[in-house]
Amino acid sequence: MLHIVVRRQRQKCIRDKSFARAIRGHPTITSFESDAVFPYEASDALYSALATLPALRSVHISNRRQQTQLEDEFALAHLESLTELLRLPSLRSVRFRNFSFTPALCQAAANAFMEGTAVTTLEFRDCSFSVEESAAILLNGLSRNTSVTCIDIVAPCDVTLCNALAAALPSNSTLRHLDLGRQSYDDGYTLSLASLFSALAQNTELKTLIIQVSGSMEMDKSLSKAIKKGLRKNKTLESLKLNNAV
Repeated sequence: MLHIVVRRQRQKCIRDKSFARAIRGHPTITSFESDAVFPYEASDALYSALATLPALRSVHISNRRQQTQLEDEFALAHLESLTELLRLPSLRSVRFRNFSFTPALCQAAANAFMEGTAVTTLEFRDCSFSVEESAAILLNGLSRNTSVTCIDIVAPCDVTLCNALAAALPSNSTLRHLDLGRQSYDDGYTLSLASLFSALAQNTELKTLIIQVSGSMEMDKSLSKAIKKGLRKNKTLESLKLNNAV
């Protein structure tokens, strides 16, 4: 088994595509982790190479949260490689770090989840969603997926993603663990949480819900009402953790 870690100071090997050529088809690589920032023309080659690794089980990939228009246009034409990577039969865990999820990027990921993956764990670390449509596209794909059981969102939890999760929960049949990371409360996020708890009334699979909030707050009436209603009607939740919620 081989675990590969690429740090920022070694990102040149990814930029010139030599790294992608070197690992293509490697039979014993089980894990790939990179915090390097690399351009889309190199990421396309990297994702394509990772999709050829028969033993790969875990992928942690990073990007810039802000892209230029040229990069967005290039990404739109080279997202099939990401879809192929997510559909790799051996892949179980995927972490996205510092990604700006445009509609095109969300569609590429959603295509993989709708067509069928073996991925069970998804983590979004410091990611953003450009518009509400983006998160809705991704969660629509996940709502038809039968493999993902765990979603972790490490700060910040994008309000658009939280709203999309609330919309997807009633129809999702596989998600067991949802962790919304550390947040600072504001009106938008509070409303999203209220929608999320209301959705629990119709969800029949979620076992664990973790909401970690930094700072103190007064729980408003709408959120308190949604929590009571959602939990009263929910029959499957086994663990609820509200850190610093009151």
